[in-house]
Amino acid sequence: MPIWAYIYCVFVIGGTCYAIFDKDKLPRAYTVAGDILDGLCCINVFLIAFNQVAFAHPNIVSTLCFIYTLAWSYHAHRHYFSYPKFRADIHHSAKELDKISAKKHRDEGLDFTPQYQYEQTEREAKAWYKGVIIFSILALLPYVYVYLISLN
Repeated sequence: MPIWAYIYCVFVIGGTCYAIFDKDKLPRAYTVAGDILDGLCCINVFLIAFNQVAFAHPNIVSTLCFIYTLAWSYHAHRHYFSYPKFRADIHHSAKELDKISAKKHRDEGLDFTPQYQYEQTEREAKAWYKGVIIFSILALLPYVYVYLISLN
């Protein structure tokens, strides 16, 4: 396997660990198993593509792993791909940050002027959303390439 494939697999393992141990989300009963299987399937496609493991029908196994990985990734991160939900999260975070700053200033006895601005937050939400979509596509390209290699 080339070194970039090992690096990609390390990122997959890191992402899987982050998904499992993310403190900001409430995991459902199936989430941990789904995240682990997602990571294993992704790495399995790499192993099949670079002939590190042998299966009786590697094309079928590779295709099933590829489909599961795409389906699970979309399911787990569907909130980020819906612009209205993504925008609402950005606005909520900006308002919460303002509340925290206001409380800190009040505790210190200082005056506070709110920093939240709808238009500015809206521009930031659009920029971040475009960034998430571009990052997702760029992160997916090597995986699609390896999947195509695994099909020969």
